[in-house]
Amino acid sequence: MMSEIKSVNDCGTWKLVNLPEEKKANVSVVKYKARLCAKGYTQKFGEDYSKMFAPAAIMTSIRVMLSIAAEME
Repeated sequence: MMSEIKSVNDCGTWKLVNLPEEKKANVSVVKYKARLCAKGYTQKFGEDYSKMFAPAAIMTSIRVMLSIAAEME
């Protein structure tokens, strides 16, 4: 992570500035995450109960599927 931050700083991507005096920093972090659970009723506690998957589409895969579909049409 530090090498990524150093890389971003070296490229001049952003400039660190001080917060204006009339503003207050909100340091609370709120995150909500969603996970896909297909057939969750088949899970067994202690075996696969805590496994989560976050499916993500890769653009290359979508393009390949679309080109195959176009060829089959």
